[in-house]
Amino acid sequence: SRLNIAKKAHEKASQAERVSQGQLKITLRDRINHARNQVEETKHQLDEYKESYPNKPLDRKNHLLNSKLENFFNAYETACIMYFKENLNKRDFREEYREEIRDLVEAETFRRFFEPTTSRYQSMIRVYKEWEEKG
Repeated sequence: SRLNIAKKAHEKASQAERVSQGQLKITLRDRINHARNQVEETKHQLDEYKESYPNKPLDRKNHLLNSKLENFFNAYETACIMYFKENLNKRDFREEYREEIRDLVEAETFRRFFEPTTSRYQSMIRVYKEWEEKG
């Protein structure tokens, strides 16, 4: 019957949407992990450089670290944009990312990246505020 056909089509569409969300979730997590690893690797290289050359300027090395941090934050920003576009399951996203985003936004070390009026990471700030207001 037509009702069965419509029901099956709806089930297949729902399944395809879940698969798509799952793939997007994996892609976003991979991007965040890759960016995090690059930050850690760059911090390690910077520490080694400081030990080996204590009197040399660090401007170029610090610039490289800032670039890696921006890539890291951009990965989270993209994930938050997907959250607001409802490309992801909001409850699952909150469970997975709440602590990470809170830690980043609240970290004294990163405060300059998350000043509400000047930040390039407005979606991260918006997600953070939304979740903190809900408790």
